[in-house]
Amino acid sequence: MVGSLIWLSGDTKAIEETLKNFGFKFASQKKQWYYGEMKAKNPKPKSMNEIKSKYGCETLKSKEKVKIAS
Repeated sequence: MVGSLIWLSGDTKAIEETLKNFGFKFASQKKQWYYGEMKAKNPKPKSMNEIKSKYGCETLKSKEKVKIAS
């Protein structure tokens, strides 16, 4: 999580439709999926490191793989 958004990166091609169905949107400049409400488009886009620095970041990792699509 970064701020109030959930960001998802990695090889997501196989679950793209599932992510869309869950309400995730794709940020093409960052090449990542996000979930949450963006208040407005920023006229000067920031890198993920700048966003993490400003809002904080929590990385969620698990050795267990969970299947979210069939």
